[in-house]
Amino acid sequence: GYSAFGQANPRANFYSVAAGWTISEEEFFNVNWLDQLKIRLSYGVNGNRGVGIYDALSNLNSGKFLLIEGGAETYVSQLYTSRMANSNLKWERTSAYNGGLDFTVLKGRLIGSIEGYFSITEDLIIPRQLPNITGYASVFSNLGQVNNTGFEINLNTVNISMNEFTWTSDFSVSHNKNKIIHLFGDYITDAVTGEEKEVDDITNEWFIGHASDEVWDYRTLGIWQVAESDQATAYSRSVGDYKLEDVNGDGKYTNDDKQFLGYRRPKVRLSLRNDLQYKNWQLSLKMYSYLGHLKANNYLRNNEAFYDRGTYYDVPYWTPENPGNKWARVDSYETNFNVWENNSFIRLDNVSLSYSVPQSILSKVNIVSCRLSVVADNPFVYAPEWSWMDPENDAYTPSYISFKVNITL
Repeated sequence: GYSAFGQANPRANFYSVAAGWTISEEEFFNVNWLDQLKIRLSYGVNGNRGVGIYDALSNLNSGKFLLIEGGAETYVSQLYTSRMANSNLKWERTSAYNGGLDFTVLKGRLIGSIEGYFSITEDLIIPRQLPNITGYASVFSNLGQVNNTGFEINLNTVNISMNEFTWTSDFSVSHNKNKIIHLFGDYITDAVTGEEKEVDDITNEWFIGHASDEVWDYRTLGIWQVAESDQATAYSRSVGDYKLEDVNGDGKYTNDDKQFLGYRRPKVRLSLRNDLQYKNWQLSLKMYSYLGHLKANNYLRNNEAFYDRGTYYDVPYWTPENPGNKWARVDSYETNFNVWENNSFIRLDNVSLSYSVPQSILSKVNIVSCRLSVVADNPFVYAPEWSWMDPENDAYTPSYISFKVNITL
């Protein structure tokens, strides 16, 4: 139960069931190189109560306004509702199916798991936009259905273990995609096919059959050049502005020209850690990668600028003498579109090298342990198709080198 929901639906039931079978413990299992093998299946329903404690209730605001009547000024008090109540607001529900496989190979040299899932999220808690005639901007409602599918793979390996040298690795990869199945339940008749179809939410850029993070925007085709001045003018643009694709060729940029360009969230996430140990020395390297997603890079439009001089940043912005096809002119046209770039990157997140001082030396000075380390945080990031600072932060992310001494007396 959660009292912040509407008075009609403060409570809901959620349940789950799971089963596992360790096949490697059965008598018939006889695979020498496979130490452990387990299959897991589960189904469960989770609830999301992501709503403010008063969002389902009407809210009263007070204030004053100036009334001029008969030439006299009078302040009048007012009391009005600023939020619409929804007594039927209820829990968001996610039903998830999950299957997994756990295994150990070659006496622990390889330990891993493979996981796959399919989930259905219904009654999403969404602030639905309302017509101005209602007097409210939005109301929290339960709307629609979004399905998610994905997988995760985790591997732990002992690559080398001999004499006084060991090398171990931890690797993971995950993928997720979602699809909007339903939204508001409003239907219209298709003018071409005559079939009924559910209405999309263009304002929030949610479309039936597409992902909730799918980019719907104009495709950029470079920069209008001096020789294309007449064509640019026909679209109310100037040379040096971004050129957009006119899909239907009607000479105007409208919603009919917008396309599905890609996704805002990474399609694949990777992480890798390597640990190497030789005698008293230890080297650790950690890296991760986000792949297959887009991010708006509107710095390419050069609107962070002094109007009469130039940009804040030293970039190759477009001029007639520097007719590039990527960086627009200073203070270029920027309304109602974004410039999207591939934001995939690989980041070397942490490198550390440590040395443990031998006990034969420490015992002479009554020290229990001493460890010397040099650590590099964020030493390198590789984003070949991203053109602006750090691909995660839209700013310069510093690199650090730290020297550490850990002593136990």
